[in-house]
Amino acid sequence: KPVLALFLCMVLTLSILAGCNKDGGDGDDDLGNVTYGRYVEVDITPEGMSGYPNSFTAFEGGVLDLVSEDIGDEDNHYMSTYYRWRSTDQGETWQPVNMDWTKPYINDYSDYYDNDETPPEQISLGQVIPMADGDLLAFIHTWVNDVENDVYSSKTDLVRVDASGNVTPFSIPEYDALLSEGRSVNIYNAEALPGDRLFLSLYINPTEEEMNDPNFDWDTTNPAGVYDLNTGAKLYEFGFNVWDVIYNENALFYNDWEKGFQAFNITDGTPYNGPMPKGDLQQQLGRNDINSTYVDNDYNFYNVNARGMDKYTPEGTVPEKVMDGLNYTYGSPLYRINNMTYDPGNDTLIMAVYENYNYENMAGKLLKYTWDDEAIASSDRKIRVYSLYDNNSVRLALSQYKRQFPDVTIEYETAFASTGDMVDGNERSTTDSDGNAMTEEDALRALNTELLNGTGPDVLILDGLPVESFIDKGVLEDLTELVSGNDDLFEAIFTPLAKDGKYYALPTNFFIPSLMGEKGYVEQFTSFDSLMTAIKEGAGIPGFQEMDPDWTEEEQQAYWESMYGPKPAEEQPVLYFETLPDIFETLYASCAPAIFTEKGGIDQQNLATFLQAVKDVYDKYDIGNTGYDAEYGSSNTAGAMSTGYAYYEYTQSMNRYQQRQSRLGYTRLGSYNILENTASSLHWSGQANQGKGWVDDVEPEVDEEGNPIEGSDVPDTAIDDPEAGTDAAAPPADDSADASGISVQESSSGA
Repeated sequence: KPVLALFLCMVLTLSILAGCNKDGGDGDDDLGNVTYGRYVEVDITPEGMSGYPNSFTAFEGGVLDLVSEDIGDEDNHYMSTYYRWRSTDQGETWQPVNMDWTKPYINDYSDYYDNDETPPEQISLGQVIPMADGDLLAFIHTWVNDVENDVYSSKTDLVRVDASGNVTPFSIPEYDALLSEGRSVNIYNAEALPGDRLFLSLYINPTEEEMNDPNFDWDTTNPAGVYDLNTGAKLYEFGFNVWDVIYNENALFYNDWEKGFQAFNITDGTPYNGPMPKGDLQQQLGRNDINSTYVDNDYNFYNVNARGMDKYTPEGTVPEKVMDGLNYTYGSPLYRINNMTYDPGNDTLIMAVYENYNYENMAGKLLKYTWDDEAIASSDRKIRVYSLYDNNSVRLALSQYKRQFPDVTIEYETAFASTGDMVDGNERSTTDSDGNAMTEEDALRALNTELLNGTGPDVLILDGLPVESFIDKGVLEDLTELVSGNDDLFEAIFTPLAKDGKYYALPTNFFIPSLMGEKGYVEQFTSFDSLMTAIKEGAGIPGFQEMDPDWTEEEQQAYWESMYGPKPAEEQPVLYFETLPDIFETLYASCAPAIFTEKGGIDQQNLATFLQAVKDVYDKYDIGNTGYDAEYGSSNTAGAMSTGYAYYEYTQSMNRYQQRQSRLGYTRLGSYNILENTASSLHWSGQANQGKGWVDDVEPEVDEEGNPIEGSDVPDTAIDDPEAGTDAAAPPADDSADASGISVQESSSGA
């Protein structure tokens, strides 16, 4: 199904509608009525910062403390490097702080993992907590695996580190007592509080006897309390699970997902009954991320997310929108908020964010927002954008557009309220912004009324809207000029939406069905016919086996290798299908364009060819008798993975290809992958499984002197180097290549 969102073309469309100059406007003459006063963003990231924010804390007097963690890459086995900076002038200048003390806690255990072994002991550095006096509290995690006695245990130690890097143990008597009893216990979270106090939440692993006790109180596994930062003595405890807290000078707050934020006196932990948001507002506040929430001493709560910053007041009935995220970096779906602080006294918000789409290089930023009375808040140069559901693709495009044209006012309107629950890239809800129950039919009627009155939005996101009806009624603008000049790949994607040779809608967020396989093999599949011939002439799939729980460990290992281990090429089917939906959806992705005619009808011959192909594959793999259909039923075994915006689908055929059990793998690459980073998207969606347990049998080649050739023991489907490994064939288009280098072939059957 076409996802008529937008990306590059959306930006072009907005540029035309707004009529903006490249510089966003040199004055106020062409802005009409102008409103002034808004927050202005300034990047105060310390020069030389690497990695993403591990912690960020603001203290009184303009003191900021930032610790970043660079997780490295595969070459150094993701061994982290830590950096720290401290500022005394709200980020105007920064002073680096030595973090060499972290090195003993960063170890390389790859030799164990390469040999499919678990290290007997692993030590790593966890949470790091800056304190007002310049010291740090740090978590040191230790895992012990006693293979001989079949005992696995873990613990977390707290250490205090001064500005010179001197490390001293920080003792919590209660915690030490649990360890001395032989309990496996970890510190889940800690927070430095005013008055030399420490909030601490623990996790105590229950014993086997406790887990088997039906009356066991699981709340006892998560004790939390407040401790003296100098002595480690417990000052008071909570009688229920508290994982995270925020605070002001008088009270501690924790998030109850049903009741909202709950308050306790910071001095003794007794319930605090002072002013704070009540009723529905309190429940709404409780659905927010506590790590992106700030409370001031007047009990006003400020929550920041990609949508912006909302203020919840004790007297209020609805949240007050303080900032609109579309105007700022943190409003882009490419970034994730790590931590924030807000000073309402001088209207200053500071937050740490990081790029959430690149695991190997999660670059972080520290952003400062200050109020500017002279900055343009809104003007008559305005664009209204409408979609049924809140859509991250739209927000990404609008956020980037706003960076180019800050003087243009953007209003993004959704028929349904934002919920945070993503389905197909959209947020799903059943109510409008006022909480009233609503259906899509209700929303469409309201939109049609606006359009008929000439008061409708400027840009429609057509996902879920009646495109053909809007075209016939003359609602949509002719966008043909935006398409002209693009290469054939884009024309092939646009063509199905053409109406009388014109384009009124553009599928700017799309998927391309792709086959992946080894070089020298995948190139032969230039048509649907060639794929079907290879499937019918190739190997079949083995029957499904049930695993017997009474098997020995050796028998279980043999079972897993038999079911999921690599097979010689001659024993691998071309594509691995386990259920009828697997077959249908994979083949349909390529055949659909040939089944439906340009006039909206159905090509009976091509439909018959497609259905026969589904039956041929079903019969070839004897799906009805192998046991897979009985095991998985008729459920769709496809899923989706996303590393930020590098989105791709995976199927059982792709899983089996990664396990080296089939010659080809099938996936649908999203347009973000193709347009931004093809090599990376191919790597994440099509790389062969190199989980060492399955490929240790790949022997390295040797040179004339008998020495192993470096890298020759890596499966030849591994594609860390996009020039050597997996190719992708993506139908249909002409016999050409798009800018990203993906091979694109014409299908002889037209499918």
